[in-house]
Amino acid sequence: MPREQDRLARRGYVVLHTDYRNHARSDKDPDNDVNLRLGYTEDVIGAALALRDSGRPEIDGDRIGLFGRSMGGGVVYNTLVVAPGLFDAAVAYAPVSARPEENIDHFQRPNGDPVVTEIEERHGTPEENPGFWRGVTPLGHVDRVTEPLLIQHGSVDGTCPPRWSREAAAAFEEAGKDVELRIVPGEGHTFGPKWASSMDVTEAFLARHLR
Repeated sequence: MPREQDRLARRGYVVLHTDYRNHARSDKDPDNDVNLRLGYTEDVIGAALALRDSGRPEIDGDRIGLFGRSMGGGVVYNTLVVAPGLFDAAVAYAPVSARPEENIDHFQRPNGDPVVTEIEERHGTPEENPGFWRGVTPLGHVDRVTEPLLIQHGSVDGTCPPRWSREAAAAFEEAGKDVELRIVPGEGHTFGPKWASSMDVTEAFLARHLR
């Protein structure tokens, strides 16, 4: 997310980019993929705690936002239900499905990813072990969420279908949570001509909730 990070930094935000486990020079976790990459949620929580407790004068630990795109949007959902109250506002752009089995069927299974077999051997399929799969979707735990959430998704996103965001937003709304969904006409997965205006919306959202 270099565009977003650069823009927010230029607006005066302290921006921390989290390198998840198995990325860049972060620690390696050989079980991360078979465990549905849930370790990424732990990494984000750890990063936020480090910010909050850093003691650095330029960081206000009482005003921390979370911003994720695509797979990172799914991490946003997970973090909100696992660590309510840690962040003060959250933004997801073009997020993946909040249901891990949908992401597997959409991204991994069609490509013959061997990790799918490992996942099903360890955790069972949704038909074999429905309790596990209900437990790992954040949609089953939205009652825990305390932070406002903004979701922005392009209407012609060919990577992550917009219906995934509509389903997630509906679940948050049904639970009485503060959620705003913007389907941006004509935009694809990475946003193009309307990216700047979408960031105007994001900055206004953060300004309201990180006062």
